[in-house]
Amino acid sequence: MSQHLSSLVLDEAQTGRQITGEVRQHLTECTACQARIERVRTRVEKARTSPLYQQTLTRVTTESPEKKPILLTAVVVVLASVALAVLITLWSQRTVREDDEDAVGTSTAFGLRVDGPHAPLWANDPMSLSVKAGGRAYVLVMAVDEKRRPIQIWPPEGENAGRAPKVIEGVLSPEPVAPAGQFVFYAFFGDSPLPSATAGAAILGAEALARSKSLPWDQIQLPRLPGERGRATAPVLVQSNR
Repeated sequence: MSQHLSSLVLDEAQTGRQITGEVRQHLTECTACQARIERVRTRVEKARTSPLYQQTLTRVTTESPEKKPILLTAVVVVLASVALAVLITLWSQRTVREDDEDAVGTSTAFGLRVDGPHAPLWANDPMSLSVKAGGRAYVLVMAVDEKRRPIQIWPPEGENAGRAPKVIEGVLSPEPVAPAGQFVFYAFFGDSPLPSATAGAAILGAEALARSKSLPWDQIQLPRLPGERGRATAPVLVQSNR
């Protein structure tokens, strides 16, 4: 395996899911990925100590046996843990200072959350994209897949960003259709419509640089776009077959 493992593969590996022999061998040989998976484990342990996790775990494990059979209780505990992990994974915030063309700052919060009718998402499912636009007028949602290709997600048509919700957190309409694969979604916010071609070119350039350094496809350093006032990212996994 010539490149490092993606973040999604590392997530699966640290949860104990079945992984391929190639991935297992890479983890035994690559010190960089060993360090990254240790950081993932640390974040998971930190999430498990949060008040929300503990409250949910206590609630579902203290139901009386008459109300909730043991097997059902175990299932609910697992689902609660998965739901919390998904929420932590899919809801992310990044901020950009208005007076700095490159740095990430603390002036305004932006966010992106990806939901669907099923968990996990399946190909061709409608995707619900919730965004925090930080008061900006326009939003463009792009994705990069594991083949390092940029894909326009929202608006589903047109060549520029669409109008952002005026509320603190709003859902983008119309809902785009989920493509199959592993992705990182980028929501770009601005006061004027950002061209999707500009975002796509920036993603291609960042991916080319990452490839030259043998970095994972989902660990690119994407520069600030012209006119960009904020950004949010979210990793997304869409299953191809039911």
